[in-house]
Formats: sequence, structure tokens, C-alpha cells
Amino acid sequence: MVAIKIVALVFIAILGLLTLIKDGPGPAFTTETFFKGTSTQPSAYAIALYSGLWAFDGWDQCNVRLRLGFTSSKRLISSSSRVK
Repeated sequence: MVAIKIVALVFIAILGLLTLIKDGPGPAFTTETFFKGTSTQPSAYAIALYSGLWAFDGWDQCNVRLRLGFTSSKRLISSSSRVK
């Protein structure tokens, strides 16, 4: 299971690098436009951090349920997205 995840991540990284080499960085990948339209308020950072942690917790719970042997995908999705 871990090997499949690593292979998928490497595959996506290679495709991204090939696209970057083939097409170039593009207009959105410059230092002038990198952070254009972003917020500097502490609440925006807190929401971003909380959202990232919430997403990670969902995937972590999903993986735990898979290891425990849940076979019903409907039960698996509902149990992995429950708010604690």
C-alpha cells in the first residue's frame, strides 16, 4: 500500500517536472505574482492551517479504517469524515 502511494507521488512529480520543462514556468510562476491576492491576516493563516490538518486527519482516519478491514466504502467514507 505504501509503495503504491510512493510510486503515485513520484509519477505526479515527474509529470510536473516534464510539463515545467516542456512549457516553461508560465506567467503565474514569477516572483511578482506568486503571492498576489493573498492575505496577511493571522486569521487567514489559522484557517489554512486548520483546513490542512482537517484534511490530513480525514486521510489518516481513512487509512486506519482500511488497515482494520472495513470493506464497505460507504461506511469507510462516513467514518473517516466524522468530526471528533
